Amino acid sequence: MKKGLKLILALVALAALVGGYFIVSHFIGSDETQTDEEIETIAVKTFDASDITGIKYVYGDETVELVKKDGKWRLSSDEMFPVNQAYPETMVSETAGLTAQRLVSETSESFSEYGLSEPSEAFIFTKDGGGTFTVFIGAYNSFSDACYVNISGTENVYLIDSAYIENFHYGLKELADIDDLPVIESGEVTEIKIKTDSSQIDLKYYEDGLDTVYSDTYRWFTHDGTALETTSVSSLISASSGFASAGCADYSASDEKLREYGFSDPAAVLEIFYTETDENETGELDDDGNEISTIVTTDKVLKLTVGKQAAEGTHSYAKLDGSNVVYLIDASYAEALANVDIESLLPMDVCMISMDSVDSLDVTTGGKTSKITVTRAKDSDGEESTSYTMDGKTITASDYDAFFSSVQSMRAESSTNEAKTGGDPFLTVVYHRNTSNFKTMTLKFVPFDSSFYLVEFNGENRLLVNKNDVSDAVAAFKKIKLY
Repeated sequence: MKKGLKLILALVALAALVGGYFIVSHFIGSDETQTDEEIETIAVKTFDASDITGIKYVYGDETVELVKKDGKWRLSSDEMFPVNQAYPETMVSETAGLTAQRLVSETSESFSEYGLSEPSEAFIFTKDGGGTFTVFIGAYNSFSDACYVNISGTENVYLIDSAYIENFHYGLKELADIDDLPVIESGEVTEIKIKTDSSQIDLKYYEDGLDTVYSDTYRWFTHDGTALETTSVSSLISASSGFASAGCADYSASDEKLREYGFSDPAAVLEIFYTETDENETGELDDDGNEISTIVTTDKVLKLTVGKQAAEGTHSYAKLDGSNVVYLIDASYAEALANVDIESLLPMDVCMISMDSVDSLDVTTGGKTSKITVTRAKDSDGEESTSYTMDGKTITASDYDAFFSSVQSMRAESSTNEAKTGGDPFLTVVYHRNTSNFKTMTLKFVPFDSSFYLVEFNGENRLLVNKNDVSDAVAAFKKIKLY
């Protein structure tokens, strides 16, 4: 009897457990299968947006107070402050249409539980005709990415999306309706000037180069015609024309304030000359019925003055010519402008003589000189052909190309102002050219130290080339086979 009774009781308990499981599973399953569209939000009764004439909140160490006059939002302490109207309009509209994920409590006794006895934030709205309306922000619920909210005059506690409070996370710098610093495409720049206490740089772009230099690969030059490396100048232009504002430090600085910002003794003055192209519709149609437009190119100049570094150390002050708006820009950008020097922009290419401009080469290495001659001809059909000889013997185009390219592709690893030589050149190449200028040019690689050869070319001796690169060029020359 005892064993049978125990068995019956066990079966009853099991049945109860199974039944409970199915009941709980039914409710959990129905909740989990509910889609986002089926989840209803709760409208939080606030106000009619058209009734609001004031907004007040604290962000960081700033108290922001806005008033609406003549249909326009203004800063209460300075009505001339250029308020970006989109921000206060969004604050009002988002509050007027505020919805909650759920109503958590209907009694003020729970305020301390939800962080509302000492709210973390409070957004105060003033109504037309007087009276205020406050949204109190309590604790953050990380599980729901939401926060607890109470509306003044009620005891209700709501759980709302935390994105709502981001509408009020703007200080005066962000609220200022100030034009962004212009962004100029590097391809539009024709000239750039940078003036500092210690230097003045003027760089100009020439689309077809200058005939005062030996190679047409150079497009950027100093004011006195010194060729510059295109990639280096392009990097400088990209940095100079791609600066961005990190905010507004002062929307209308007085002369005294401008001096305080360091503009009376600027760290750098940048001028960018560029072209701006616009397509204008004429209002006329062509024969196919398409709108006729004209391309208009306008020359423009941007002048940016960089003042001193801000107290926080990560930004510097900057202003555009003719404006009293003071921007904050990245301090590293300002420092880079102030430290630009021509030496860093000079070419690091060893020799940029084009293959087509060369009729012959005199190559000297190991105390022996050989002459390579390039012969170009056209047959009766006008087809061009090129042949090569060295010391009167035929050589292949591939062997010639390998040697020529090994020299042309060399880049210096560094430069020096120390005119130091250590004996006879390890390799000398004399180029005889078919150009009107620079018809004969001599390139020498002279021992400098254990790692480098000093390059002597085109009246300069500043570049240092790795000895291995020069050895590779000599090896390519020695591999040339005579036929």
